[in-house]
Amino acid sequence: MSKATNLIILALSLLSGFTGFANDGRDRHRGAVANQFVLFPEPISKANGYRFLDKDGRGGADGTEMFRWVRPIGATIVRLAAFETYKQVGDAPFPMAIFDLTSENGDTPVDFSAGKPPRGRHPGGAHDGGLNMDLGYYLTSDKGKVFQPDLAACTEHFKKPKELSKAPLEDASQCMDAADKVSIKHESLFLLELAKLNREFFDSDLIEEIGIDWEVRKLVLKQLETWSKTNSYGATNELTNTLSHAFTSDVWDGWSTSHHHHVHVRMRELNMMGRFRQAFDRLVAREKQNDLALMKDKNPASAEHLWVRLYSSNLSNAIEAEVLGANPNNDARFTSDALAAQNSDPSRFPKVSASWDLDDELRTAASKAEVKVEILSAGKVQKTLSKSQNLPERPAYLNIAVEANQIHGVIENDALGKSMGIKLAMPQPYLNYITAASYFVSYGDNAEPRKVLATGPDFTASIGIEKAKPISHINAQLILSGRMVLNIPVYSSLLWTPAVK
Repeated sequence: MSKATNLIILALSLLSGFTGFANDGRDRHRGAVANQFVLFPEPISKANGYRFLDKDGRGGADGTEMFRWVRPIGATIVRLAAFETYKQVGDAPFPMAIFDLTSENGDTPVDFSAGKPPRGRHPGGAHDGGLNMDLGYYLTSDKGKVFQPDLAACTEHFKKPKELSKAPLEDASQCMDAADKVSIKHESLFLLELAKLNREFFDSDLIEEIGIDWEVRKLVLKQLETWSKTNSYGATNELTNTLSHAFTSDVWDGWSTSHHHHVHVRMRELNMMGRFRQAFDRLVAREKQNDLALMKDKNPASAEHLWVRLYSSNLSNAIEAEVLGANPNNDARFTSDALAAQNSDPSRFPKVSASWDLDDELRTAASKAEVKVEILSAGKVQKTLSKSQNLPERPAYLNIAVEANQIHGVIENDALGKSMGIKLAMPQPYLNYITAASYFVSYGDNAEPRKVLATGPDFTASIGIEKAKPISHINAQLILSGRMVLNIPVYSSLLWTPAVK
């Protein structure tokens, strides 16, 4: 076989080096069946103990509604802990804000703005699967040193400028001094209540990690240790130690920064339809009791109140509605924009409840679904209840999922065998996520690989072939959403080796 023949690539196979990350439209926690998510419910009143921001704020405060999807158990435990916090210590000047959770497709949230490349809002994999929740701190003030409002737990979260420098202060994304703005009593009690629920119902297995700023962490643990001495608020040394081990602020693991304005609660993937099903059902029943009490406070004249949830699985929406406080022996008829009238589901007795699927249509803007229930007695309508359910934006890109095995290398050689061209073939929609592409060429001499930028719509590159410098392998690197690095080894059926004389 000639030297030239040895240099010809007969086949390429692109194999993904990393398949566990996100920012690529994929849910790495998805199994054979798509995960079910719930849109985090709006607070009924300030007694729920949390709030939403109406838009993204400066400094990284998240307010985008379409990124508030989460596993149902996540919404339930946060709402229960926040309610209990309000019940025991009252309202905070600035209650906990619900930041980013996950996208409806289960991917870590990605921003797509007209005329701009996609931008991952968090590191790849940090928020996929509906198991991760960013929860803003309870604050005593939202006054900032540089911008307003500033939802950081501390005033000082900026890097110190060089002497005589007139450059604007740069956000360090971590507290550089004491957490002087956090409402430590509220924050400590909320985290304590989460730990109680985790221990009582899930053998302390549900919560895996809690990312927290170091300065806030010190204050929380000090407060919990003080309460433990007198068992105040049910604090114990055991619960304090459990939280201490769950807290992470490590530089090595990447938790030291970007948590100056929120805690990041990461849950383990427990099967709520398995051994924990009864525990989950009891928690949801408690959540409904809390909501019924708040609904009665708002409308004491009514004994029945409508409770509504929006779910999503595989980008298909469904609404669940239940009449809380209803006489289970009365009939009920549910209707909505997308539902022909249907009676309460008899299989859910004694609950007065029904659920139905919505049309799987794209939503270029947020909208609402009007839900109505007629309570019947002896065939006559006794009362009508109604409620609006938000339907967040659902753009087309949520249906794109980048699969590495759908990307293929194409080789083009010149007639003299002096160079070869590489380009990538892939489904056209993948281009929505790719922000950069390169090839790294190694020559088997232990030297640093040579980087060759890919250009044009096909990500093409020309690589010279040198007889005296054989190529050992090529690695393609794709950058997705400006953050996720996808390394793809490029293999050939023949090694580039010098011909034997």
